[in-house]
Amino acid sequence: MKKASCALALLLVAFVLLAGCEKPLKPDSPLNTAMLLNGVATNGGDGGNYVMFKSYFSEVAQTKVTKRMMGVLQEARGSSPVTTFTNYELLTYPNGSMVLVRMTPEIKGTVYAEDIIPVPEEMKDLFQANAELK
Repeated sequence: MKKASCALALLLVAFVLLAGCEKPLKPDSPLNTAMLLNGVATNGGDGGNYVMFKSYFSEVAQTKVTKRMMGVLQEARGSSPVTTFTNYELLTYPNGSMVLVRMTPEIKGTVYAEDIIPVPEEMKDLFQANAELK
């Protein structure tokens, strides 16, 4: 009986230790990268970590990253502690049509579509590959 109690206690301690260990967030999905960008730009007393912020962009995009881009996130967040993240996929067709598909977060290993939104003609420039933050 005493051995069983000790084994159960050890099992419980192991479970508590493992359950309390969160894996560090890595830029391995669009949502994680957005969360990391937001966190690096808007946390910290020094106004954000620009070097780390820049590291979350592709090598090609890093040549265009500016402190102003980080400032956009800082200004948008203001003093609010809450940020909502929503994933969209942009579908672009040869005829020039564009559609946004709003996606769910991963649910039991699957991502679902939630809505389909046509991109109005006057908004298409926002999504062009060469669009830059001004």
